[in-house]
Amino acid sequence: MIVDIHSHLYPPWFVDWFRQRSDVPRVAVEDGADRFLLFTTGEGKVSGPLLTDEYTSVGAKLAFMDRHGIDRSIVSLGNPWLEVFDPDEAFDMAREANARMASLSRETAGRIFGMGVLPPVEPHLVAEVVVDVARRPGLRGVIASTKIGQLLLDDAALDPVWKALNDTRVPVMIHPMIVDLPADLAGYGIALSAGIGFPFQTTMAMARLLLGEVLERHPHLRVLAVHGGGALPYLIGRLEGSHAGTKEGRLRESARRLLLDAALYEADAVRMAASLVGAEHLLFGTDHPFPNADVERISRAIDSGLTGSEKKLVMGAAAASWYDLP
Repeated sequence: MIVDIHSHLYPPWFVDWFRQRSDVPRVAVEDGADRFLLFTTGEGKVSGPLLTDEYTSVGAKLAFMDRHGIDRSIVSLGNPWLEVFDPDEAFDMAREANARMASLSRETAGRIFGMGVLPPVEPHLVAEVVVDVARRPGLRGVIASTKIGQLLLDDAALDPVWKALNDTRVPVMIHPMIVDLPADLAGYGIALSAGIGFPFQTTMAMARLLLGEVLERHPHLRVLAVHGGGALPYLIGRLEGSHAGTKEGRLRESARRLLLDAALYEADAVRMAASLVGAEHLLFGTDHPFPNADVERISRAIDSGLTGSEKKLVMGAAAASWYDLP
């Protein structure tokens, strides 16, 4: 069984929420087509994808899966989730979004499972949403930004959220969200923003999670860092050596608790990610429907970088276990 744990969808009802916004991120009509204006660069330019069926249609998602032999997908809403909405509205929006995403498994006969979304509200309310997600059989985990409710991941105020995730065993996928791009990430399409900016955000978030001993305090947390954990597998030693008082090996040992996706494109990068967390913590993901969803290249890197038994774990067996797939 092949399982894609990193896949996004912009359902029509979600797109409608962004049509009502006047500020970026928002949806605007350009030449008769919807464009999701996601990023404002340092030069004041606004960019984002055209919302073709690949972005909005469950049928197109299933067709993509069929083309690439993907048996099951765990699908989340796409960036920027609910982070940009007023907290007074976002709590109810999260409940509605999660109920809608939970219906995907029924609509697709179990091929697609939804992922919940968290609102940018007070931590105790975010924890309530986590518990609600755990009670919905059609959901498998939640997606969160590199901040939760505008708080950095090592902020002690987030302990109610981590406790809820720990107690319910609901996996949380940490995914970067850049709305205002620094000027030095502008240009070259999405090469700098998606290729460098996103993984750099993930790296910083995971570093704070490790340095803040969040995983030690909550031993049953299932935290997945997208894009292979950013630069963490490469820089874990330097991070540890740069933090005064950290016992050698502590951060690496803590990092082995993380789950990483294997959307890394190169065999050497796949091997390095596996060396940090183990193949049983490395999971196949495509990042569909974005342009960098190069399934053949991602699969080739996994095939070249790992042994046969490791590949079986990465391509689906590990995900089936971590996400409690039937």
